[in-house]
Amino acid sequence: MAAGAAAAASDEPSAAAAAAAGAAAGASPRSVPLRGARALSAFRRVVRLVLITQRQTAGLALIAQDKLQPLTNMTRNVGGQTYRIAFNLDAFKSGQTTLSKKFRATLMREPEHRTPQEVANVTKLVLSLPCFDKYSSYVKRELGKILHYRAFGAGRVVIRQNDPALWFYFIVSGSVNVMVGTRDSKTGEERSRTVATLSPGNSFGELALMKAIRRQATVVCAEPTEFLCVERHDFQHVLSESTSHEMAERLNFLAKNPLFLNWPLSHLQSLSETCTNKEYTNGQIIVREGAPSDVIYFVRQ
Repeated sequence: MAAGAAAAASDEPSAAAAAAAGAAAGASPRSVPLRGARALSAFRRVVRLVLITQRQTAGLALIAQDKLQPLTNMTRNVGGQTYRIAFNLDAFKSGQTTLSKKFRATLMREPEHRTPQEVANVTKLVLSLPCFDKYSSYVKRELGKILHYRAFGAGRVVIRQNDPALWFYFIVSGSVNVMVGTRDSKTGEERSRTVATLSPGNSFGELALMKAIRRQATVVCAEPTEFLCVERHDFQHVLSESTSHEMAERLNFLAKNPLFLNWPLSHLQSLSETCTNKEYTNGQIIVREGAPSDVIYFVRQ
């Protein structure tokens, strides 16, 4: 029974899990006042420390065992630049990961312990994956610095409905089932139903991090599954920094544009707040002839 309970445990510790851990540890009388939010916070710090140690240990083991053949070079054009990556997109789309053990070892180390070359390699991976296309180049480069690698077996609960949101997940290989639980108003019976199955290329958990809300569904591995993931604090920091960075870039661009040379700074700031950055790839259609449009485009580069 203990093994089964561990396999079903969520990747993100809940308050109930914290309480269970405290009881199992046999808390002393002096520890009784440490309850509620303080106890949960302390428990999460311990869990984070354990996860960091596990990732670093597993990373070293993967490097020692790395005997894979070199991967076929793959390239992808992003914003007019061609990136060479150690990641086979065709195999990725079919659900077969081709991340080398050495690459996984890099992603399992804490970002501050990665070399500049390792960070550059991870950034190339982010730039190559279509699921990150909605983000600006700045955000993608920053995400490349903080991505982690995680893998779970079939039946593992990755996130649990109503738990706090701690991670954003991108599926590299395998698949997961998304389940929503409801309670019968008459009988009080709890039921769950599968509302979606996500495969490589899909992501989940982003909305809860962006809106700071609790998980809206439970996600369970349907088979052994690999993920690239970002921790909540890092994700929110990147988005916050990107907003300030892109706002400053827009303001600087507008201030140098001949159309706005005589505008006061306050007007330029208001204009920069209403503008958004949009990136297009080579050959992508921006507007079609004859189509209505209420947008003015300024070409930055």
